[in-house]
Amino acid sequence: MDGKLRQLSGYLLAIASGAFYGIISVIILFIARFGEVPSLFCMMVRMFFAGVLLLPFALPRLRKHRITPQFLHRMLLAGIVLSSSSILIYTALDTLPAGIGISLHYTYPLFVMLLSVLLFRTHVTRRAVTALILSLAGVVLLCDNAVLPKNAFGAVCLAILSAVAFAAYYLWIERKKLGEMDAVLFTMLLSFFDSLVLALYNLAAGKLFVSVNANAVWLLVAAGLFAMLAVLTQVMAVERIGSVMTSILGTFQPIVCTIGSVVVLHDVLSVRSLFGSAMILAAVVIVTLGGKKKEE
Repeated sequence: MDGKLRQLSGYLLAIASGAFYGIISVIILFIARFGEVPSLFCMMVRMFFAGVLLLPFALPRLRKHRITPQFLHRMLLAGIVLSSSSILIYTALDTLPAGIGISLHYTYPLFVMLLSVLLFRTHVTRRAVTALILSLAGVVLLCDNAVLPKNAFGAVCLAILSAVAFAAYYLWIERKKLGEMDAVLFTMLLSFFDSLVLALYNLAAGKLFVSVNANAVWLLVAAGLFAMLAVLTQVMAVERIGSVMTSILGTFQPIVCTIGSVVVLHDVLSVRSLFGSAMILAAVVIVTLGGKKKEE
């Protein structure tokens, strides 16, 4: 694939991944609020469904790819870190409004860039830094303090920790070159490992066995489908344009989640939140149209 075309496809894949993750968040929060099913149980099921949906496509590819114990160990660690991020953010969302919680989670591009520079001396272009600052300013505007509930400090800390965990997941799959593996196989394995860790967590929390109605089941299947697409597009984007740029473009998730929370969850969208969304969109346009150098 031509270099410029490959880069453009990476941008589009990263944007699509962010949008898919936003849709997943809205579906899961809808089930948790109106279906009375724990959100982390929903996360476990949607990842398991994603793995099952990919299984028929992944099995024939196993003949062409050698799966070593070392690779499985690295995939298990990726699943642990990713599920830890999910546990932290959805625990925070039990207290915080959806738009604010997801927006706090999306401070993770800052941690991706900081960890990349401090630990690996990654080169980051000025344009990427400008877009990152703009997107983070938009995230701050999305977090309207006027609508924060009382005693929300602990939940805010959990949401920020989820961002740190997600940044660690990004860097892990990039530095260990896990994304260079066949994307279908990678997504299937990650989905199963993630669902396994979440199952153990739900078992320990006494939330593994719950009653689920038919409508919730169909919504969970849909969430699993979107999860499969989200991880696939994310892995392919990281391979093409790097973790820093992918994380910046992934800020489409809080935008989609904020809009969905208004339409589906009936949350209030303030003028300040609209300005935040506009700033994040501006950052996405800057990176997509002006970014010309892939991070090393």
